Amino acid sequence: MLYREDEKSNELLEQCVLELFKYIGFVYKDNEVWWICENGHNFQSRITNRLHGNGCPECFNLKRTEVTKEDCLAAKCPKLSLEWHPVMNQNTTSFDVWPTSTYKYGGDAKTTTNFKYP
Repeated sequence: MLYREDEKSNELLEQCVLELFKYIGFVYKDNEVWWICENGHNFQSRITNRLHGNGCPECFNLKRTEVTKEDCLAAKCPKLSLEWHPVMNQNTTSFDVWPTSTYKYGGDAKTTTNFKYP
């Protein structure tokens, strides 16, 4: 994809290219082509995926992996976070972890064996 120096030209150029793909892209809609996102990541995606608003997977994963104070284990499961063991968890806290994480963290052995997970 071509990019210009200023951001407005990039947005306009991307809109023009996407509009063009709406008219002629149906022939190549299932072909994967290379794209460059605004952060400079290269990725392959089908034209139809881009027309439906799907963007850069790397940027999506970066946004998804950022744990916020509102969405962390301490906020969502406060009783469980009281059992968090800082030494067994390599100095991470319950504020650094998603409540849906599948990584095995250490807790207080006395309480975690009897704890019923929500």
